[in-house]
Amino acid sequence: MKRQRKLSINLVSLAILIVIVAFAGCAAKKNLWGDTETGLILQYRMAKDQPLKYAAEFELTQILDIMGQEMEQVQDKSYTFTITSKSVENNTHQLEVVVDNMVASSASPQGDLKADMSTVIGKSFAMALSLLGKEQNMQEAEAIKYKIGPAERSIISDFQAIFPDLAGSPVKVGETWTTQDTIIEKADDMEIRIKLTSVNTLSGYETLSGMECAKITAEVTGVFEGEGNQGGMDLVFDVDIKADDTWYFAYKEGIVVQTVSIGDGKGTLETSGPQNMSIPVVIETKSGIKLVK
Repeated sequence: MKRQRKLSINLVSLAILIVIVAFAGCAAKKNLWGDTETGLILQYRMAKDQPLKYAAEFELTQILDIMGQEMEQVQDKSYTFTITSKSVENNTHQLEVVVDNMVASSASPQGDLKADMSTVIGKSFAMALSLLGKEQNMQEAEAIKYKIGPAERSIISDFQAIFPDLAGSPVKVGETWTTQDTIIEKADDMEIRIKLTSVNTLSGYETLSGMECAKITAEVTGVFEGEGNQGGMDLVFDVDIKADDTWYFAYKEGIVVQTVSIGDGKGTLETSGPQNMSIPVVIETKSGIKLVK
């Protein structure tokens, strides 16, 4: 009788163990990133103290039609930077960013200018990045400045919207989410604000740099606006812009691998003071970042 009872207890214990193992197996199969069938959970999950190096490029062509005569100005910037997640607090990565290198130039009929980046290269700053990609706490970046010609600029505009914003819920191929960003650039007596709305679509999957990536395409609309004073003349910009973005997010690692943005816009530059004019403006933009290490 005792032997039969002991056998029954052993069988019950074995059954419980099987159930526990089964549940553990199910739990193990649940990935942090969800899955491609029921929906991906896109979040930034940079590993702690693991540096990621990116290369970034930006080009802006601005064409002014002044009394029937076109004047073209081209601004170029390329830079490399390294980010390291030091901790995650309140669902936000606390990042250290190092500007490894940066080159900027401007070409116009008035002459060519090259920025003095000696005050920027090698500098580091802290910033925060939410799990969904919102850049925060950029005060240290704002304090890092350089000169291009007589104008002094901060590097903050290069990092205010450097990472794409992710969906706040699981997404499947063909589903969309909408995000908004604002980039502010100040140069002496000028302030430019770029306000963007992106309708993002999970378009499919590709493998880049050996990582399985979600491919996201985005239709971007917005406004390029600002005001200031140059040479005693008041200036007001108002340009409607649009862009097509494509970016790749390694959903298992939780990092951006590459982004590409191509855009254009049309609007006016209003001048007042010694001379009042309404000048048609056309702009073209190209930008992007790429994981290089």
